[in-house]
Amino acid sequence: LAETLGGGAATMALAPLPPRGGGGGGMLFYGHRGASSICPENTEASIRGAFALGADGVEVDIQATKDKQVIVLHDDTLQRTALPWAPGVGEMDCEPYEHLVASPVGSLCFNDVQAVDIGSWKAPEYHAERVVSLKKAFHILREYPGKGILVEVKGGDTSIVPLLREVVEQAQVQPSLVHWIGFDLETMALVKEAFPEFLVFHICQIANCRTPEEASAFIRRARERGLDGVDFPADVNIVSEPLVALAHSLELLVAVWVSKSIPGCDSQDCWTAMSDHGVDIFTSDLPPDAKGLFSPVVSGAPQPQAKSTAAAAPTT
Repeated sequence: LAETLGGGAATMALAPLPPRGGGGGGMLFYGHRGASSICPENTEASIRGAFALGADGVEVDIQATKDKQVIVLHDDTLQRTALPWAPGVGEMDCEPYEHLVASPVGSLCFNDVQAVDIGSWKAPEYHAERVVSLKKAFHILREYPGKGILVEVKGGDTSIVPLLREVVEQAQVQPSLVHWIGFDLETMALVKEAFPEFLVFHICQIANCRTPEEASAFIRRARERGLDGVDFPADVNIVSEPLVALAHSLELLVAVWVSKSIPGCDSQDCWTAMSDHGVDIFTSDLPPDAKGLFSPVVSGAPQPQAKSTAAAAPTT
């Protein structure tokens, strides 16, 4: 992969998301936390790695620091992805280092967070990887024309929404290439209100879609709140062709995401099934055998538009 990354921009381009109501376009592959099967998650290397592999986009998680910087990080601490302390690590003694990585990032400043190696846990060659800001991630995105990004807003974190507006304005991102996702419906409704020109998806917890009836009700709730899409676990027992057709009939896009708790969900069989069912975006860890399954180059393809906020919500 290091050699591939050195070769410049990826050769694939983002295909358009299908028109509302489904049809056309084909399923897009987004890298879950970047190319997280081979790179340290949510890092610059992982973002670039996904694009180098030919993915149509990436999915990242965000947190806010004490000094109101929006950073790309899944957990609320650095503990899981930080290099364990050893003499010379972090240029500090053991106790302050361990306190730093165990502290909520919301209590730390951006410079503190950037002092920690979050790449070496994956492989020694990633020792220089540090937490990146969302603004930096958006700037990387601009180097790969047409590529997209799913940004997960953590549940209930409404205080981050004004900060996101600042980042979007500073980075001058294209609304058609940045989509917001999150597990908390109220938070995502607020995000949609703040970003009417962007696509906003509600993520479904595995426990909330155990049956087709639960999954259908989830879709209708997202539509009633004026969102643009739903994001289900990549479970072939739940995400069926009729379920996707229901979402499309309500003018909602359908994404799916992988989980280690769902056996075989990031495999050829699942990718094919989800594509056949009409899923719009598959968020994958991009295992090595996924290469070559991505969308063909579509030069100058039109991008999806957020639906009119004046549209009437269907009755349940």
